[in-house]
Amino acid sequence: MIKSLYDRTVRVEKDGDEMDKGPGSEPNGLGGVDEQPLVSAIAAEYDKTRAPSTLIGMCMDNHHPSLSGRCLIRWTDPSKKLQEKWLPCIRDVKPQRHDRVLLQQPGNWFEPLVCGILDGLAGAEDHTPKPGPAIRLEKNKAIHVVDSGDNPVLQIEQGEHGPVLRLLNDDLNIEVKGRLRFSAKDIQMAARRGEIRMKAKDDVHVQGEMIHLN
Repeated sequence: MIKSLYDRTVRVEKDGDEMDKGPGSEPNGLGGVDEQPLVSAIAAEYDKTRAPSTLIGMCMDNHHPSLSGRCLIRWTDPSKKLQEKWLPCIRDVKPQRHDRVLLQQPGNWFEPLVCGILDGLAGAEDHTPKPGPAIRLEKNKAIHVVDSGDNPVLQIEQGEHGPVLRLLNDDLNIEVKGRLRFSAKDIQMAARRGEIRMKAKDDVHVQGEMIHLN
């Protein structure tokens, strides 16, 4: 494996004295090391200017032992040489393991930067909700939700054709700031007593293959 200067101790001069610097040497803002001496030492190892280029790499690890915002990236450089180094990521770019990433080599910087994550090269993302805490609904029993005064407000039970959600208050208001959507194979609305009223401040659209009016 090819390691970068961030993986080992380097010797830098500070106030005329040589000091060992490496991950975890002295606590400071840059993962436990003095920022300027370390950056200067890194710049001295690499050419200070490099030919600008755009490359594709793969994220091998996203948890640097001491520095935040760096990922271990493996890529092949223009000379066909395999490289593997801890590279800095642009803010808000957070690759995961085995993500393919876009690398940019600025002409006035000493190492490539991780600038983006490529879409379309991995399998479809699974958005299926993961199982969480569960309450078992026993046969011929119901689950009740009560308010602060121990008055039941919601009852859930197993009906003949599926679960039944029964609100136990006389009136119910459903309010959202945005759009309210209902989706099902079939939707049935029934008023056991009284009317069904629909009101809108704009047009009312009804679409269907056949619209039956009484």
